[in-house]
Amino acid sequence: MSRGPYSGAYSDVAGKALDRNLLRRLLSYLRPYRHLVALSVLLMLIGSLVQLAGPAIAKMAIDRYVDPAGGAAGIALAERYRGLNIMALLYLGTVVGGFLFQYAQMYLMNLTGQKAMYDLRMQLYEHLLELPMSYYDRSSVGWVMTRLTNDVEVLNEMFTSGVVSIFGDVFLLSGIIGFMFYLDAGLAAVVMIIVPLLIAATMWFRVRARDSYREVRAKLGRLNAYLQENLMGIRVVQIFTRERRNFERFSDINRDYRDSFIRTIFYYALFFPGVDFLSALALALLIWFGGGGIIAGTLTFGIVYAFILYVQRFYRPIRDLAEKYNIMQSAMASSERIFRLLDESVTIASPEEAREAAVDETRELEALHDNPEGGS
Repeated sequence: MSRGPYSGAYSDVAGKALDRNLLRRLLSYLRPYRHLVALSVLLMLIGSLVQLAGPAIAKMAIDRYVDPAGGAAGIALAERYRGLNIMALLYLGTVVGGFLFQYAQMYLMNLTGQKAMYDLRMQLYEHLLELPMSYYDRSSVGWVMTRLTNDVEVLNEMFTSGVVSIFGDVFLLSGIIGFMFYLDAGLAAVVMIIVPLLIAATMWFRVRARDSYREVRAKLGRLNAYLQENLMGIRVVQIFTRERRNFERFSDINRDYRDSFIRTIFYYALFFPGVDFLSALALALLIWFGGGGIIAGTLTFGIVYAFILYVQRFYRPIRDLAEKYNIMQSAMASSERIFRLLDESVTIASPEEAREAAVDETRELEALHDNPEGGS
């Protein structure tokens, strides 16, 4: 069986948070499909604007055609019904439009990611065919298989729901904050009271989840490598009656992987309900201060309702950003291992030299077969 680099290949569970050189090298795989990426970004921007328009339309509908205190009392009843119908259709249009733009954007990015990962897999496989046998003597086949399958899939996740989506979440957050301060700066300041707590929770989750997720990827690679080696060398295992010992070793590795994954689940299970709690707290403050403003006559029902919709949209991209940050972290770790494999030097320069080496070795074996005592 091959000797797997367990101590070196899987111990890199920590590293740079974001390596610009690695990121630049990764993004080079998107260069042939930059027109698809540009179209996806455009669709994402339009979809974000459509999402921002929904609460503003609801605010106009309530204040102009429903709430008498907002100005609806001065409009004829038939005109109010007609205007309300138009606003309802516009709001429905934002919902349908947001769905269509999001569908098109996700489809394009997944298509782009699959194309880029196809190119990367082909490059990796071509490189593996050119590597000398000495590399495979010192490397675990399972470790190599993990690079070509699991790590490449992690990069695909980064391309499809990482790079462009992070930009979209930041754009959506900025737009929501801008709209809230435009509608009412005081009420927006009340909502922003929760943001420092949310930032602190996100920073805590980012650090903990990053380290635990990297550990999970490392343990998964070790599990795959050990399984691959034992299945390939099953004849040797049975000859030396190592079934029980290898089973116990596999049980230990499997248990380590399970425990690492459970730690990751703990952080996720703590963070996302925590974000929901902070979101509910922000809504409670909003209803309290907003309701007081309505009673005092300084706010309208439309403004408070628009704020409720914006707050519901505000915390969703923050949750997504925390998760996408961890996607980027795991992508950095996977890309480091992939490029380490791609950067392995090829000692055999050409297929002709490989064939010549094989012919020479065959001749030596034939000579040894014809004269078995000649070499003694």
